Amino acid sequence: MMILLFVALVVGVVVAAYIYRDAIFPSLKGWRTVILNAVSAGAILSVDLVGYLAGFSWDGILSAQAALWVTLLLNLANIALRFATNTPVGSKEPAP
Repeated sequence: MMILLFVALVVGVVVAAYIYRDAIFPSLKGWRTVILNAVSAGAILSVDLVGYLAGFSWDGILSAQAALWVTLLLNLANIALRFATNTPVGSKEPAP
């Protein structure tokens, strides 16, 4: 029953987006179909990937302590890169 409700919700959202497509997405003309298919493919791949990774044994590759340090170092590297750039987030032009 839950799957049927989910499918009905998705169909309703798609129909509403189709009816109001020009009002909601005026700047995406020519890209709406590509985006819809990419989102659909991404959802399918992510469900499959989560199922695979849930059954994968991570202990053989990385210990919990090492995973903590890898995550911390990646976050610090991202912070350093953010300060090293001269463009605002989401912009191609440098800040004045």
